[in-house]
Amino acid sequence: MKRLQDYFQLSRKELRGTQVLIMLIILSLSARYFYRYFSTADPLYAPQLSDFPTTKPESRSGSYASSYPQSTRDYSNTSSANKASGFRKIEAHPFDPNTASESELTDMGMRPKLAQTIIHYREKGGKFRTAEDLRKIYGMHEDELQALLPFARITEDIKPGHSQMAIHQPYASLERTPVMSEHTPVAPKVQIVEINAADSEALVSIRGIGPAFAKRIMQYRKKLGGFQKKEQLMEIFGIDPDRYEELKDQMTVNARLIHPININTATEDQLRTHPYIRWKSAKAIINYRAQHGNYTDLDQLREIQSIDYEAYQKMLPYLDIE
Repeated sequence: MKRLQDYFQLSRKELRGTQVLIMLIILSLSARYFYRYFSTADPLYAPQLSDFPTTKPESRSGSYASSYPQSTRDYSNTSSANKASGFRKIEAHPFDPNTASESELTDMGMRPKLAQTIIHYREKGGKFRTAEDLRKIYGMHEDELQALLPFARITEDIKPGHSQMAIHQPYASLERTPVMSEHTPVAPKVQIVEINAADSEALVSIRGIGPAFAKRIMQYRKKLGGFQKKEQLMEIFGIDPDRYEELKDQMTVNARLIHPININTATEDQLRTHPYIRWKSAKAIINYRAQHGNYTDLDQLREIQSIDYEAYQKMLPYLDIE
């Protein structure tokens, strides 16, 4: 008997381990109840019991029809999935997702959490440029999206000369609200600037170019000898494809204003300072000239092994033999 008692006797360390094990078992058993509690839809999002008829009507005729409650929200066509998750049917009216307040969104039947997500998206700098941009909102369900699209009015993307709000195209037949008036200012005509001859003042007149960018453009133009095409602006630090798209329609390039380098008289240092000529290529050009005499044709550069075809095509507009 004593041996049996000694067998079941626990040390202090074993007793603590047993207590921890018991606590873990209790927590694991209760975890699913906590999960069900916290994952349940917010009761604020769920339709109120008063919105539903307490009994199914058999007929809408007679006195019974007059006593039947006319709910402002029709749940008869709501999917079973939406009923289970507590979604309310959206009864949208024309609204601008860029300016609508949270209360205006929830008044249409939008879930409060979804309305808050839209507000937070705007507060972080997000913009809705078209009605389809509502798809970007996290938590937006397809049925909710389809209910909102016909009524989304984007007032900030109106083009000059248009007198109507931007409306989701498939529903263009819906009533549109005019936003232009006789007092609406007309956008000034865009001035086209030739960037190979433009000075700092002319460059700054381009929308999207400030003094800093104007200085960078002029410095890079000097290194190149002039721009051959507008796309070369993207080689300048800070002008990414998005900014280039904003600038390209406001400028033009006259490639005849390029100042080429005479490879028969240029030094190695003059060649290597050009953005498209590497130091190894500059040295090879000088060595070839020293061995074969002056260049008579620019195609002779293709005989230099260190200059590949892509590099040759890139530097060609900036080289000359006279």
